[in-house]
Amino acid sequence: SLISPPPQLRALTPMIIDVQGVQAYINVGLADSVSNGDKFGVWDKGRVLTDPNTGLVLGRALARRVGVVQVEQVLSDRLSVVRILEGADQVRSEFDIRAE
Repeated sequence: SLISPPPQLRALTPMIIDVQGVQAYINVGLADSVSNGDKFGVWDKGRVLTDPNTGLVLGRALARRVGVVQVEQVLSDRLSVVRILEGADQVRSEFDIRAE
């Protein structure tokens, strides 16, 4: 028989999953105790760092905080709608979010 971890042990990276103007969707919700009004910082993935002499990719720079979002409506266990309060021109899908 197959063994799978219980739901509370499954890895989940809280992130922006879709952006539409000043609204976005995040992959956290009721199961994560998210409530309307909660704020999250939005962090980029860090820019790619390349050796200027060889052109080899050396890694990524540290992630930067590029914006802030606030939960407008929790839709389900793993989905909420947020309003982008800061950084609307920089927030992208797949950027990480962290509680503020």
